[in-house]
Amino acid sequence: MKDGVAYVHHTIEQKKFKECGNETLGVDKGYTEAFADSKGRFYGKGFGEIMTKDTKERNAKGKARNKLYQIVKKKPHKAANDLQV
Repeated sequence: MKDGVAYVHHTIEQKKFKECGNETLGVDKGYTEAFADSKGRFYGKGFGEIMTKDTKERNAKGKARNKLYQIVKKKPHKAANDLQV
């Protein structure tokens, strides 16, 4: 996370490969850490906490937005009263 923004990267099909040695390395993507390798190193510690917080905030906004939408949809005459600040 940088400056309050979470970045998610994805892989692409690589056309050319370069030799990088004889060692085999396994990588596992996770939730609490972004990645763990077969040597026991963890990358992105705290990733899950950041994503959980962001998900909870977006979920709360979505629930509030859906509640207002249902009020407007079912009782349009109440929308003006409920949406006033």
